[in-house]
Amino acid sequence: MLRNREPKESAVKKFFITLILTLTCSLYANAAITEIRQDYLSPSGQGSYTFVRPPAVNATYIVFAYATSFSSCFHPQFQWTDENGLPQSANGLQAVMHVKAGTTPVLNFLVVGPYPCGKVPYSGNVFITGFGLWPGGTEGQGGLSEPISFDEPGQTKLITDQVLLTPAATGTYLLAADIANTTVGESLYSSVSWTDELGSQSAKLFAGGLLSVHSLGGYPIALSTVLNFGTLESYDLHVRGIYFGTPSSGSGPLSATELNLTNWTNATYPAVKTVAAVPATEEYIFASTIALAPAPGWCKGGSESVTFYLDGARYGVWFALYQGAPAWDLGEARLLGTTGFRFLTMNHGCGSELWGAGPTYSLESAAIKF
Repeated sequence: MLRNREPKESAVKKFFITLILTLTCSLYANAAITEIRQDYLSPSGQGSYTFVRPPAVNATYIVFAYATSFSSCFHPQFQWTDENGLPQSANGLQAVMHVKAGTTPVLNFLVVGPYPCGKVPYSGNVFITGFGLWPGGTEGQGGLSEPISFDEPGQTKLITDQVLLTPAATGTYLLAADIANTTVGESLYSSVSWTDELGSQSAKLFAGGLLSVHSLGGYPIALSTVLNFGTLESYDLHVRGIYFGTPSSGSGPLSATELNLTNWTNATYPAVKTVAAVPATEEYIFASTIALAPAPGWCKGGSESVTFYLDGARYGVWFALYQGAPAWDLGEARLLGTTGFRFLTMNHGCGSELWGAGPTYSLESAAIKF
């Protein structure tokens, strides 16, 4: 079975830095959410697997894939055309993409490994889910629900096989398990177990990560907490789970804001932008993608980048890479009330151009509240 990648260590909330910055005007806007769900049962082929129609305007998609296969010969890859008309791709089972109007993003399975890999086509079920974000658009969350909402603050013991849900019918879920207020960091994580068409499955789920699970009806989805090393004192556990039903119009359990800076030419260094204001403490999905617009003649030693801050703590750095390689990331966090999700732009120029003018670039960032 192909699973989501484990979150990189840099994706864990760390490197706490206090910011004393004046916020510039915010450009973020409320965004409607539409459900993405496409099931391919025993498709027998590498792709291409489509999951949305070509958008009428540039669109941001957060997508997940769950694939069941007995073969390790295939590697999943999302492919799309970005807002600058450049072909882009993301390896693995998750992606954040900003798609140019009139183009169709797809999922393909690339052949990897030695012979006899490639002799037999991909065979297995593929379940693609996710969200489309539309500032000023119409909600399409009628098929989404949040059957899993589990909060256990002040835990002092490990949890073993806590049943989060026993689905009545087979379906696909997106899970987040945030662990906060602990002194052992990444050493403490969650382990999720479920049953799909191939049998019993399990996967690690670190704080800040998201996991797509396809579970058979009548079999439990359960969670345990695991300590690799260190001494457990206490921790807070917050688990959320979204179910992807039949897509339909209407409101749903989620709300979103989005900030689109396409071919941003008025960036100053440093500049601060707010993606989401947080009036009360809640669980959030956050997604960001940054792509370099065509800029012939600009020195290749420099790059635009943004540093993201959640509750004043640095989460990670996204660089605007060269054509064909955008940077993106996706995660989950419990944002404290009266704080927010912000980013700081930086320009790593060449020589005397450090902190100076660079090429225009595009950045899209979104926050989805459970």
